[in-house]
Amino acid sequence: MNDSRSITCPACEAAIMKAVREDMTYTLSDGTKVVVPKLAFHRCPACGETSIPAESARRADAMVAKATEQMAPEEVAAFLKALKLDQKTAAQALGLGEKTFHAWVCGKQTVSRSMSFYLRALKANPDFFRFIQNRGWHEVLPSVASVRSTSRKKPVTRKRKAPHKSNLNLSSRR
Repeated sequence: MNDSRSITCPACEAAIMKAVREDMTYTLSDGTKVVVPKLAFHRCPACGETSIPAESARRADAMVAKATEQMAPEEVAAFLKALKLDQKTAAQALGLGEKTFHAWVCGKQTVSRSMSFYLRALKANPDFFRFIQNRGWHEVLPSVASVRSTSRKKPVTRKRKAPHKSNLNLSSRR
């Protein structure tokens, strides 16, 4: 980390940030701890505020992604290659934005852990990807209209019975 610039602490403005290289521990939302060894960053000797340069942040992000089983950009590219897909086709099939796969492959955006599991499952089961791509559930599930029409009871039509002779008003007869 060859940074000859003096950086005043943005938090306390009382000291110049010092360049350090040491292990940094990240605690994830589930309590998992990820240690990034010998990470280069700046620390304020007065208040302890840290500032992580972009290159170090990318290294830390990559280690956190690996620890949480998120797909690396190379693995996303391997997914596309294995299924013989371009980024746009894959995004359309999975209902994602057109630029999503591009951002993943370029490393501009990290694939979530759950999406990583999903893509790995689809890579291992290409037939299921094709099922999703072709919207196969339309063939498997009955259409909504047919479900509605079969679930309704048919209206009951009743024939009107002729009145019984004893119920007739005979008062008009003499």
